[in-house]
Amino acid sequence: MPSNFGEQVTISGGAVYDNSQAGIYAHYDDATVEGLQVHGNGQGRIDATAYSSANPVNVTDDTVYANADYGINSSAATVSDNVVYDQVSTNYDGILNNGGQPVSDNTIYGSSTGLADTGGVIQGNLLYDNSGDGLFLSPGFTYTAIGNIAYGDKVGIGGGGNSTRIEDNLVYNNVTTGIAITSGTTLSIVNNTVYQSVGQALTLSGASAVTVEKQHSVG
Repeated sequence: MPSNFGEQVTISGGAVYDNSQAGIYAHYDDATVEGLQVHGNGQGRIDATAYSSANPVNVTDDTVYANADYGINSSAATVSDNVVYDQVSTNYDGILNNGGQPVSDNTIYGSSTGLADTGGVIQGNLLYDNSGDGLFLSPGFTYTAIGNIAYGDKVGIGGGGNSTRIEDNLVYNNVTTGIAITSGTTLSIVNNTVYQSVGQALTLSGASAVTVEKQHSVG
């Protein structure tokens, strides 16, 4: 369902499936993509982009599964309250979000990386049983990652950022590491609960000016 270069649009309800390319292609300022089931598409995904970050696309309350690409690929879009799972290819993330808009209250499982982001607020997401990182913070951006739950992933929270807060997250029973920071500067890792029966709770490498406080870590 291609949509581009238009005025405000809402795409809601119903199912979009078994297409050879993207299920939903919504490149509109201030568009809404909500309440859809998107599955079995050859290039997968809800592809949502706003041309102005002041007028983001709103992707909410969708169920996205078994696509051969990303589940949701967004730029300058708020992404919230979606369920994204079991994408077919191990090369693509459940959700890839660019442009710094909030990503909140999504449930993401059974993909490679659950959620990969390039800056902004990442809050209240449930990320589990992904073969890579539950949450990956791409280097060089600024994040507030707060109140997320990550378990059963290879790494619960990975990557790094600049002037970044990782706070009040629950991270447990991941395969190798709870929180693995590999880059960045001026990071605050505060008041997280991290439990690992195997591997390590927290690792830091390639990062500078890191504050770690009030961690509740086992492992």
